[in-house]
Amino acid sequence: MTTRESLELFLIRHGETEWNRENRMQGWLDSELTGRGRAQARTSAKVLAEFDIHRLFSSPLGRARKTADVIGKHVELQVEVDKRLAECHMGDLAGLTLEEIQVRFPEEWEERISNRFNYCPPGGESLTDMATRVEPFLEALGALEGHRIAIVSHGVMGRVIIWHFLKLKPNELVKVRFPNDVIYRLDISQQSATCEYMVGTVERAEGLLTN
Repeated sequence: MTTRESLELFLIRHGETEWNRENRMQGWLDSELTGRGRAQARTSAKVLAEFDIHRLFSSPLGRARKTADVIGKHVELQVEVDKRLAECHMGDLAGLTLEEIQVRFPEEWEERISNRFNYCPPGGESLTDMATRVEPFLEALGALEGHRIAIVSHGVMGRVIIWHFLKLKPNELVKVRFPNDVIYRLDISQQSATCEYMVGTVERAEGLLTN
């Protein structure tokens, strides 16, 4: 039997945005990268340049595209945009700060806090909705064994991708953190998947960032 080579995935969240700084829900809306966000994109690019990245994918949303464009220049790759990598659709909550949501949608806020895994904002989508959306894209990556693939997406989408490959339990998934300056590296084989993270350096630490 021929042993398949593992697939390496590098998951990058877009750099900090103005709405990230304001604790404002973005979803499918957008805001500009801050100066710090642009610096984070450059740092991620320098880290990834230390690896032989074969393909670079990005969410279609502006904040991810701008981050991916910076990375693409460093790793000398064309950015491949896939709409299935877009962030969670926040529906009626998009554009609101966390404080505004608590005031205008108190019941929604309570449900979000108490049942984060199954929660679906009005007019938006849940984690399982996102998983269904992105699953065909992730399954297609299986044909790229032996490749190193970089994916620029978002905080929630990045968690969903980690959930897909590591087969996390719901209570484990909702504890995963994905700050703007972290790169997750997944090594995926037929039998298993491992995950480690990097923060502004190619030096790596095992495990997930959790609360």
